[in-house]
Amino acid sequence: MDDALPRASPWTPVIARIPLPEAKKAVTFRVFAAGGREAWTATPAPLREVPRFHDEINGTGSDVVHYRGEPGPGVLRYEGPSVILLEALDDRLAHRVTVAEGSAGEHTFQWPGRGYYQVRSAGARNLSTA
Repeated sequence: MDDALPRASPWTPVIARIPLPEAKKAVTFRVFAAGGREAWTATPAPLREVPRFHDEINGTGSDVVHYRGEPGPGVLRYEGPSVILLEALDDRLAHRVTVAEGSAGEHTFQWPGRGYYQVRSAGARNLSTA
């Protein structure tokens, strides 16, 4: 696997952006912490804070990303203990379609086009155009 993928450090706070579709009135969180009772917070953030990219983006764990490129072939590289999902979101940030799914390794897929995408993973990942 690509050694350039980022790795989480035990001292780095976990930040996971999740989309909140307009139709939702309530959100439920389940937090699992290793060790005692860890403090955590959940705060709303504007869409302008979502990472944007045209050709390539790296990350670790789950996140929302804003793809600014054109429709076409893409590559998902994943290094993690579980399955990774890449889901296209609609204009209200609700799930539209699963674009890619797989375990550790390299997976090809088709970018539907510009828009917001939910990445669900537990490890390091790289999304790019082919």
